[in-house]
Amino acid sequence: MTQEHLAYIDILTSKNGQLNVVHHGLFKDKGIIATGDGRFFYRDTADFIAIISSKKPIESLPAIAQVAQGDLDPVAYLQERVLELQPDAHIIISSQEDDGFLWF
Repeated sequence: MTQEHLAYIDILTSKNGQLNVVHHGLFKDKGIIATGDGRFFYRDTADFIAIISSKKPIESLPAIAQVAQGDLDPVAYLQERVLELQPDAHIIISSQEDDGFLWF
């Protein structure tokens, strides 16, 4: 993952087919998801959680998420669009087996 202390963090969740941007462009305020030992933690009751780490903010992320939720494969659409804008971005997608927990 991008050096997290220098990265912008975005968190999206999908619940019942609705893709939501929960945190957009976290930078100085990443402490709300920090564990204190250099890692980050996010938990939510969602079908999946997407964490994006990037060197620059992704201003169009809310619009990308809105279009992605109407796509047949919203995860693939989200990943493709984000990586088109920021090829060095890192994206972590949780699975239902993660039980709503995501460490990164």
